[in-house]
Amino acid sequence: MLDRIKSAFDVPSRRVDADYSKDISSDCKLGVLLLYRDYLHHSGSGDWIPEVLGVMVHSHPLLAYRGDGIFPQVDAFSAIGDYLLQERTRPSAFLDFLELSLRNWRAPNLDNDFVDAVNTVLDEYDSPYLLTRYVRREEKKKNNYGIDETYTYIDESPRAYLRQQAVVQEHAIQPALEVFSDPAYATPREDFLTALKRHRTGDYGGCVTSCATAVEGAIRVAAAKNGWRKVKGNGLDTLAQSFISKTTLPDTVHTAFRSLDQYRNTAGDAHGHASRSPVPEVLARHFVAEAASLIVLVQSQVR
Repeated sequence: MLDRIKSAFDVPSRRVDADYSKDISSDCKLGVLLLYRDYLHHSGSGDWIPEVLGVMVHSHPLLAYRGDGIFPQVDAFSAIGDYLLQERTRPSAFLDFLELSLRNWRAPNLDNDFVDAVNTVLDEYDSPYLLTRYVRREEKKKNNYGIDETYTYIDESPRAYLRQQAVVQEHAIQPALEVFSDPAYATPREDFLTALKRHRTGDYGGCVTSCATAVEGAIRVAAAKNGWRKVKGNGLDTLAQSFISKTTLPDTVHTAFRSLDQYRNTAGDAHGHASRSPVPEVLARHFVAEAASLIVLVQSQVR
């Protein structure tokens, strides 16, 4: 019960890490719901949807009441769809449904292919939001019979996020999120998501700091993957120089990391500057895109 309650309130309508109030068109919501309907039909198993409904009503009590009593005897998916398509229902409720339904409550074969299909519909209808992908890891353990078996665990389920400008989204943010699907990048992934959160909440100095930290973390992970133990540096610029010296990239490429490092040192919040200048939103947005691009560049050097 405690886990269910925690899940019910860890949703966009209750979180403050982004602006989840932007309008989502009825066509977009209907398109996604039709995709779910097809999935339920072809998978042959919809017994997990009532559980999603049961969790959603904790944060959306009106979902449980349709004018003829609490929890009327109707199809759970129809009840959810009717509620989400009402004009008075907030856009964040739709995002709540996406996140809760993708947390794998007895749902068969929910994977990144399905998430990508949902994102395709969201993109087609110009939704201001997209979903991150599942982050999974595999571990080999002996079963009860002493035989080695591979077990798959979900480290992170999809979460809704506010998409960036189209070009940045396609060529920087999305490729970076694909890099982060590797569990080895768990720490820089969290730093990058923190950067996005800080940008959305107006903490632009903190955003720049988290961007630089995420890139540093990605460099360290990539170096470890390649077995480069001597990649070291005091700060992003020197760390990048050390890393690039091991690659086939031109040495001058490290200057691409320098602007983020220098701006973090002078305007970010990492060093407790008492009189640092306010960071303009446009620069914070620029460094989010730059950090994402640098992370993809670093990953491209993993052997």
